[in-house]
Amino acid sequence: MPSTLGIVASAKKNAPPYNPLSIPWHAAYWASDPAWTPPVDGATVAAWRDGSGNGRTMAPSAGGPPTYRSASSVLSGKPGIQFAGSTDLASPTFPGLPFPPLSLVAVISLTTPAAGGWFQGGSEAGNSVAGGAFSSQWQAYAGAASTPLGGVADTGKHLVYWQFDATGVKGYVDGALVTSGATGAISPGQWALGRWPASGAAWCASTIGFAGFKTATLTAQETSDMLAWSRSFYGTP
Repeated sequence: MPSTLGIVASAKKNAPPYNPLSIPWHAAYWASDPAWTPPVDGATVAAWRDGSGNGRTMAPSAGGPPTYRSASSVLSGKPGIQFAGSTDLASPTFPGLPFPPLSLVAVISLTTPAAGGWFQGGSEAGNSVAGGAFSSQWQAYAGAASTPLGGVADTGKHLVYWQFDATGVKGYVDGALVTSGATGAISPGQWALGRWPASGAAWCASTIGFAGFKTATLTAQETSDMLAWSRSFYGTP
């Protein structure tokens, strides 16, 4: 008769792989989403399925379409969407969200961290949030002014998490708190990748494997699960 310990070990061994879309996202986009039929490798992306189930499919907006990479060299051979610094994807617009709280999460490799730009953001009538990198530092925009998040933004692959709540904004890179700052009035009504919808100039060349937006802060379990998954699936630090 197998021991209880053996049963537990067997259950863990046979457990299905973690699915990052299992979190109740407001909108989420995963280049490895099994329910999405991507274009062929090297082709442009006309639409990126919203894996949250809320139907907020992204499409090219202010710029041209990004490129699908079925085995991105900067994401450990996993699928990714490559933004050239002049290409973007954006969701449809919708009524602004109540704030706080709000979370922006991405698995990303920056192409030019020194030049940087906003690679992920939400905007409506200027009450915006965004995550980016400038002069090789991680930064966020929080409704009023850009908050430098510090740290070293490089060309490596990273899991980044911008947490906006009543106390301000906190920036986490690969699970480590980089820095924090204050926030202003925020009510985003459209998500974009490759740029920030409130700014037509701050484009960001990068490759994104996953991007999620949640109208709450991540729970401790969600944070732990995402970090463990990112390390296992993409090989982030």
